[in-house]
Amino acid sequence: MNCNCENHKHELNAELFKKQFIEFTDVPVEVLQIYWDMAENYIYAWDNCLLCCDKLHLALSLMTAHLLKLNYGDGDGQPAAGVVTSATEGSVSVGFQPPQTNTMWEWFLCQTPYGQQLLMLLKMARIGGFFVGGRPETQAIRKVGGSWK
Repeated sequence: MNCNCENHKHELNAELFKKQFIEFTDVPVEVLQIYWDMAENYIYAWDNCLLCCDKLHLALSLMTAHLLKLNYGDGDGQPAAGVVTSATEGSVSVGFQPPQTNTMWEWFLCQTPYGQQLLMLLKMARIGGFFVGGRPETQAIRKVGGSWK
């Protein structure tokens, strides 16, 4: 693990969440907790080799905000997601464009600004890739000790 955090489960900090995502300041804490619990089904809430400490807490908060935006809206019960391509005032008409993505996961996350931020965070966290087992040389170009053989 790259950080010095203890391996612990991240919990909702409603006060911090409402400061980070001001559009949800009027959402009751009980509702925030429900969506935080939902977010834990998408993102592992324990510190791990991919995400830990503040980065993991941010990822869980972004997923919570994403799910809130998709399902709860701005606190008025009117969910809205996607890129608006057209809008009309008389008789109210709004058109959304689906984002250009390669996978359903990306499409799901690209429906809100919070999901887009989370997608970038997750992509940045996995740039180095993963390895399972093997010798330490599998993490580098050269063998341990600096030789090429």
